[in-house]
Amino acid sequence: MFLPGMVARVRPVMVELAIFGCLIIPASAASGQQKPPDLTQMSIEDLLNVEVTTASKKEQKLSQTAAAVYVITAEDIARSGLTSIPEVLRLAPGVDVARINSSTWAITIRGFNSEFSNKLLVMIDGRTIYSPNFSGVIWNVEDLPLDDVERIEVIRGPGAAVWGANAVNGVINIITKSADETQGGLITAQAGNYDQGLGTMRYGTRLGGAAVRFSSKYSERGPLAGESGSSSNHDRWDLQRIGFRADWSPSAANGFTFEGDLYESNADFTDYTFSLTPPYNGIINRPWYFSGGSVLARWRHVTDGGSQITGQAFYDRNHEGGLGDFGVTDNTLDLDFQQQAHLGSRHEVVWGLAARVVDEKTNPGAFLVWVPNNKDTKLFSGFAQDEITLAPQRLWLTLGSKIEHNDYTGIEAEPDVRLLWSPHPHHALWFAVSRSIRSPSSLEERTQSILGVLPAEAGLPSLLKSYGSAQFKSETALSYELGYRTQLTQKLFLDLAGFYTNYTRLVGGEVGTPSLVLNSVPPYVLLPINLVNGLQGHGAGAELAINYSLTDFWRLEGSYSWLRLETRANHLHPTATAALPDDLNPQHQFQIHSVLDLRRNVQFDPAAYFVDSLNAPPVIANFPAFKVPRYLRLDARLAWSPVERVELSVVGQNLLRPGQLEFLDVGFPVVSGEARRAFYGKVAWRF
Repeated sequence: MFLPGMVARVRPVMVELAIFGCLIIPASAASGQQKPPDLTQMSIEDLLNVEVTTASKKEQKLSQTAAAVYVITAEDIARSGLTSIPEVLRLAPGVDVARINSSTWAITIRGFNSEFSNKLLVMIDGRTIYSPNFSGVIWNVEDLPLDDVERIEVIRGPGAAVWGANAVNGVINIITKSADETQGGLITAQAGNYDQGLGTMRYGTRLGGAAVRFSSKYSERGPLAGESGSSSNHDRWDLQRIGFRADWSPSAANGFTFEGDLYESNADFTDYTFSLTPPYNGIINRPWYFSGGSVLARWRHVTDGGSQITGQAFYDRNHEGGLGDFGVTDNTLDLDFQQQAHLGSRHEVVWGLAARVVDEKTNPGAFLVWVPNNKDTKLFSGFAQDEITLAPQRLWLTLGSKIEHNDYTGIEAEPDVRLLWSPHPHHALWFAVSRSIRSPSSLEERTQSILGVLPAEAGLPSLLKSYGSAQFKSETALSYELGYRTQLTQKLFLDLAGFYTNYTRLVGGEVGTPSLVLNSVPPYVLLPINLVNGLQGHGAGAELAINYSLTDFWRLEGSYSWLRLETRANHLHPTATAALPDDLNPQHQFQIHSVLDLRRNVQFDPAAYFVDSLNAPPVIANFPAFKVPRYLRLDARLAWSPVERVELSVVGQNLLRPGQLEFLDVGFPVVSGEARRAFYGKVAWRF
């Protein structure tokens, strides 16, 4: 009851303040907060010295990291013109981002893409947002104010040795700015033909010895175009969010962070529906709603000997519901402790312990139920990692592993070995071997889901229904990676990574024994599809990122990625079929961004994205095959700052065609729409 009332009061206040801010800009722009530094003025060497924390749970320079790491900076986000976290992830090489409908995306790294990509771990400030019920991320509620984001660290490849299960093919950590970095005020207002309304408010101040900020955001999107050429996919969406953060350092040795947020979202979906009578398979429009919130507390301490200790606790609650009584509620409590210390001159050790408890509650729907409805799951883990200096400033060996105990499969080990050789400060060659797992979830263990209906042909209709199993084991991956990172000249930087991954015990569907159901009108044949560890396969690929500074005011950034993924039935389940077709992953992707300062206060930033075609065989007999043609997307942003703390911008997206289909999700019954050609205008005022 608290959240809807709070949001209802916040939204009109946001709109009024945004209008008020636009009216008083000319009179107030002469004082206030300075605009953040422009990263286009940084040299390539400065960018390489940016410190990242996600790869090894400690701060280290990007140039000295033995992993395929890419950092999306706050300046990258601002100059892209993109308006949401999922869209911003397009900026990273090797990340496959595909819009399904107005509020839903399929996002993955190195294959297995779907609405809920289960081999990708995503965090916000080290807090996992992986859904235990659906084995993935519910992207439509992760609509953070982009001006609060400091950077997004993207790890392509395994991160299980420090982050644990589900960090199989990649890790994404969205890191927000500290309250110290966001002092003063910010108001933005934006409107367009697709992003129909977007406004943010933020204010930072000091209370006693602590820096605090309060922020809010309202977003509203119109529907995508219908896949079959209709004017609407009936999938409009809106979200309201309020949040706070406080940072307090009572001494040089201690620091505290407290942050939290509340959100509420409403969306329309076009879904597939099934019936035992003609026409058997159709579509339905329905509303869907989401609400939730989280709170996080973190303590950082530096001992007299230089050891760094971190303790963190967070609580997260999210709820979603839709047609009929269907609903899902997750309550997560997570505790984490970590220590980083030097042992002698050659060993830098990081170790930690963690515990997580998840309370899952569900109400059954017409096509998806959990049996039983409610369950509590627990996860306990510990990890240790030792970075050994074999030759000072030249050669490092990193050994580590995470040991976990989960309620589904018991104890799991995820070891990792990494070697980094830097013969010159501007050159680094690295190699890694990693074992990672994707642990089972409620989706595999206790769900029953209707997949479709086969029409009756001189007989009874057949109902396809999937069944989870308590015997499901963890999916496993053994990955080999090789990378080379170099600053060839003062203006040119290259980052190349190649990989090969062998997958075993992948989830698949195996047809069970048909049965006749007579206590139904009409009677039907039940065709059970049992979820089993029935597949194996491999993935191979390469990713290249380039950064080239032509002049002090013009920079080009580009990337290319190639992926080949193949799966097949294993010997234990020779008739198993893939839950997700291999060809739902583009084999080729590339992008190029031009970051140009036309004048001191004028920016022009065009970008092009190419994505290869997607193909999928029929999900069931008599259903059509799916195909998404390859496409080239062109965006452009033009921004002007008439005075120091005011920016006006116009953005065009998908400029080459009126609509573009990006994905068809065969794993979940959501009807895809076509991303529209879109335009919007925006004003931002800092004070």
